[in-house]
This record gives sequence, C-alpha cells and structure tokens, in this order.
Amino acid sequence: MPEHTATPQITEVIVAVIEEVEARRARFAAAADAAREAMWAAFAARYPEVTIGDVAPGADHAFVAESNKLLAGWLDDNWPDTRVAPTHLTAETTHATGTAAGENHQG
Repeated sequence: MPEHTATPQITEVIVAVIEEVEARRARFAAAADAAREAMWAAFAARYPEVTIGDVAPGADHAFVAESNKLLAGWLDDNWPDTRVAPTHLTAETTHATGTAAGENHQG
C-alpha cells in the first residue's frame, strides 16, 4: 500500500481480501466434500454386501478435520499462485505507487 493511502482505499483493499478469502474457502470446502464423497463411493463399491453407511458418532468429524489438513497441505504444496496477491489488488498498488507490487524500492 502507498504510504499516504486514504481510509476508503484501505477499506476497499480489506474488503477485496476478505472476499477473496471467502471465495477460496468456499471452493476448498466444495472440493474437499466432493473428494470425500468420491472416496466413500469408491470404498463402498468394493463392499457391495454392506448395505448401510453409518460411522461411529464423532468419527466423521475427525475424518473431515484430518482430510481437510491433508488436502490443505497438498494444495499449499502444489498450487503455486497461492502466495501471489490477486491481480486486482496489485493493480491498485501498482497504479498508486508507479511500481509493481513487491518491487524493492531501495535500489
């Protein structure tokens, strides 16, 4: 952010970041749910004689938590642009400062 940024500009950036985080969380939750559903379907297909799909109380919560950790770790290791600011945020910074975001100003 430029040194003398006005409150509305800061607010706009904060809102944009929150929206980006919420969108990424929703995408992750949908992908993780789909992955778990596919895993259960594949597992159950190997045991056609099993006619119910109940798990022990609380076991599903533990499975969801652990699978979320695993999937988040995989995503963190393999999704290269997760550490890059969204272009609509860097464009605002570039426009305001005249330099690219992350560029060293101390030559």
